[in-house]
Amino acid sequence: MNNATTGAVTFANYQLFRVNPGISSEHALNQASMLMACVNKLTLLGETEEDATLVWAAHFLGEMAKAIIDDVNL
Repeated sequence: MNNATTGAVTFANYQLFRVNPGISSEHALNQASMLMACVNKLTLLGETEEDATLVWAAHFLGEMAKAIIDDVNL
């Protein structure tokens, strides 16, 4: 595993956002974990409240977390 992010992975439609290079792997993975915790809460809330906005927010946060993990693994 790298010691820092490479900055090679993008996320969201049209590659609007990118993981910044040079972030320590440990910090990046901690951020991904926090994003996934938010995804879990939003999907539960979205199911009980039937609010599509919460589901879309969870989807984009999941994309961000995946991009961080993919970038660290490069």
